[in-house]
Order: sequence, then structure tokens, then C-alpha cells
Amino acid sequence: RRIHAVVGARAAESTWFTLDAATGKPLGRTAFPFKKMDDPAPDGKGALYAPARYDNLLLKLDSRTLAEQARWPIDCVQVVAVEYQASHDRILIGCRGDAPRFIALDARSGRQLASIPIGKGIDGMAVDEKRGLILTSNGGDASLTVIRQEGPDSYRLLGNVQTRPQARTMQIDERDGRVYLVTADATFGAPDADGKAPAPSFHPDSFVVLGYKPQ
Repeated sequence: RRIHAVVGARAAESTWFTLDAATGKPLGRTAFPFKKMDDPAPDGKGALYAPARYDNLLLKLDSRTLAEQARWPIDCVQVVAVEYQASHDRILIGCRGDAPRFIALDARSGRQLASIPIGKGIDGMAVDEKRGLILTSNGGDASLTVIRQEGPDSYRLLGNVQTRPQARTMQIDERDGRVYLVTADATFGAPDADGKAPAPSFHPDSFVVLGYKPQ
């Protein structure tokens, strides 16, 4: 068993550090020629599906060696969130960009099966297998996008639930379908002369956990 830690954005490459899961001993490091790679999704069968955010790519990697097995271009900008769905052998993807999308792929071929608009600033994705729901947490416009999965190849947008600004990190309780998001009050400074906005300044003692349950 191994743990892969993905280092944050760099100018030209992303580095993965591999550790022994039992001992914590470092086993090696692997560099990929991409500025930013987000968390990969394991399929439980020896593969990882890893997004290259700014290159609009999804890589299929050997979960032990990190050798590349396949590479698929994704028809959206900023591939951020990836989940593997074992029940249908599907890869579920959330993209940011100017036109944020949910995309479903066939895990065997990489063929696109669905493309649905979602809220802005996606960070998390949750799959509620019991109720056939897929949810994306979108901190940019403070929304929770809800998608109905009607079959392996059929997806339908149900709508968007208002949350709170910056509520984007999400976990699901698979027993009852409740999802939990976290956020805090913040002040957003003005952009600099180059148009780059500073990181938000979060207010003390304002951290909250938001809970939502399916109807």
C-alpha cells in the first residue's frame, strides 16, 4: 500500500511524493510536466485518474509506479475535481473556467458521455449512490449543484442550492446522503495593478460547518 502526496502549483511541473502507507518511509518522487495537478481518483483496481488542471487533461496512471497508461483531453477548462464511480465504471469530472461543467467519461475508453453546466468555483464532488445524485460544491457563486444520474450514460441537472461564499470543501455521509461544507466570513481585497486579486482574509471565530440533506 502506498500514499501519493501531490505538491501544489509550480511554474513548470508537479511533483508527487510516494510514501509507504504502513511505515511512512519515503519511496520516491515523480515529476509531471504540468503546472498544477489536483487530487487523483483511485479505481481500486490499480489505476489512478489524475487531472492536469491548466492543461485540460486527465491521465490514467499505474497506482504503484505512477507510469502513464492513458491520456485523455477534456472538453472544458481547469479540470479540478475527479471521482471514479465503480458501480458504472465511470469517471466524473468537475471543471472551473469561464463555463464550468460537469463531465462524465467511460473509464475504459475515455469517451465523453455527458456535459452539464454547474456553479462557479467547483472544488468538491460527492456521489450519492443510493439516491442516484451527484453534487458539486461551488465556492465561487456559493452554490451546490445537484445532478440526477438516471443510468450509466444518462445525467440530468436538477438545480442549484444556495450555500455561502467560499463553501467549497465537501464530504458526504453515504449512509443518509447528507453533505457537509465548511466556510468562514472573509474580506476580499481589491485587485492589484495587474488585476490579480489577493487571497481573502478570513475573520476570527467565524468558521462554520454547513449541512444539507436530500429531500
